[in-house]
Amino acid sequence: MSLVDAPPGTTSMTPTTLKTLSFKQTLCFTCLLSNLKNDIILVQPSRILTTKTFLAAALDLPSEALSKEDEGLFRTHGWKVASLTIYPPSHHCTNPVCGRKLPMKRAKAHQVVVHTLSSRVMPAWSIQLYCPDCNTTYHPDYSVQKADALIMVESLAMWISLMLVAWFSATNCSRSYDMALPGQEEHDFAAGGWQFGCLLTMDHVWDAFIILTFLDYNERKGTCLQVPQTGDQRSRFKDAMAARNAEVILEGKEGVVDHCCDKCMQRDWMDADGVISDIQAILCDDVAMGHVRFQTLYCTMALDNNLHRFCAAHRGLDKEISEEDIEWFELDEQGHVHVQHHTNPGSVGVTEEPECEASKDETGNRRYKALFGRCCTHNEQLLVWPCGVIFAWATFYHAEAVSNVLLFVQKAFSVPGAYQPEHFIYDTNCDAKQQVDAHPEIWSWWKDVSMTVDVFHFLNKHAVGHTFCQEHCNLASCPELSNPNKTWYFNTSIAEQMNIWFSGYHSMCWEMLPVKYNFFLDEMICLRNQVTLSKLAADGDDPRRCVART
Repeated sequence: MSLVDAPPGTTSMTPTTLKTLSFKQTLCFTCLLSNLKNDIILVQPSRILTTKTFLAAALDLPSEALSKEDEGLFRTHGWKVASLTIYPPSHHCTNPVCGRKLPMKRAKAHQVVVHTLSSRVMPAWSIQLYCPDCNTTYHPDYSVQKADALIMVESLAMWISLMLVAWFSATNCSRSYDMALPGQEEHDFAAGGWQFGCLLTMDHVWDAFIILTFLDYNERKGTCLQVPQTGDQRSRFKDAMAARNAEVILEGKEGVVDHCCDKCMQRDWMDADGVISDIQAILCDDVAMGHVRFQTLYCTMALDNNLHRFCAAHRGLDKEISEEDIEWFELDEQGHVHVQHHTNPGSVGVTEEPECEASKDETGNRRYKALFGRCCTHNEQLLVWPCGVIFAWATFYHAEAVSNVLLFVQKAFSVPGAYQPEHFIYDTNCDAKQQVDAHPEIWSWWKDVSMTVDVFHFLNKHAVGHTFCQEHCNLASCPELSNPNKTWYFNTSIAEQMNIWFSGYHSMCWEMLPVKYNFFLDEMICLRNQVTLSKLAADGDDPRRCVART
């Protein structure tokens, strides 16, 4: 279709009409054509492929966003056109097994709103193109989803940065965006015929966070993200997140498995016998975070719903316990209240002390306390290099037992590419080392690892009269942990410092289900590690990959 020969029923622009256009009108005309060039290509026959090239070459049309004046024209003269139309990156099928050479002409449009930093919230059309030869449908972001809102990467990058450094929740990100950008009230999209409003919601932020995280991850891996096209939005990425969580457990954190630098490794240290070696230390500490778990003791199955009390294997306990009269109140003849209860009943309570192996009295010897709320996991354990890089973390479901800590550290350093540290610094190492010494056949991995208590806890929390701790867990007895000037080489308080940052996410995460909980915190740790590595490089601490030590 030419600019002169318009279809019947429309107004044609003859050469005479074009001559009467002012310079301002002509300039506006070319700018509007620039923003409609994809729509022109779509409706032209496949043999006509020169419109975009002609407009770009003859008029030097920019590809940037509309000016405020041009955007106003779209708003004034037709919301159904919209000032922004988002197409797939190419009009041609990019499927390598498809032989189609002609542009794709079968299109379907969906109304969306686009959240930006520079242009506020904009109405837009999202166009999907269909290739009939290979039955492939192309969306603007190449994902198979129907969204009612699109978010520019710049906006999402700002929100993720706020989550990282200021513990902004998704709710606060959406609220601050809606409050900070002026003029939102005047853009009443629904009144203009748009099916969506301009308000950003918490769900928009979370969906965008998950999608961008996966797109970045798959780009690094050279893979393609595949998620179901149907189903509830909150469940579509669950399997992908679970697979990513499992990968982190089996392969370690990306980029830090074999990390070392001048702050976490003392190079070429010479001992009293003249032997030169590299010394690297790792620190461990816990932080009280946690997510909701099932009430069955030692059950680590992931919840599908925060309201569930038991997993599928133990669901019968829910009915059994709910029908049991655990405790009740009775009034005597004088009107006094008395608490009545079954003798040693099956209960939803937790015991205050471990069960004794000796025979019990028929009335029972265990004390119970009522549990009216939900059960949560006990704590998170972080393994941190003295430079501030977080090596690994894990959720402890029921207790911070030293045996659990020992097993966690051993498993964390069993991933491919990880090297066993020479020193393990932990606030309860006096108990941990006693267990290692008592069962060497179980804890053989720890034979060559020195186990000491960090400076703060050793001076303030451990008794001077505790002989074992003073003899075996004192950092002062390890000269390789000190500088020649008698100062400490490693920062033994770094784990506590990381806990302060990590615990800032407690209010954001405590209602999350386990899969999303682990996925989100893993991503925050990865971003934190990237910032730390950049700072180490800028400070001249030589962050590098560790080599095998003999």
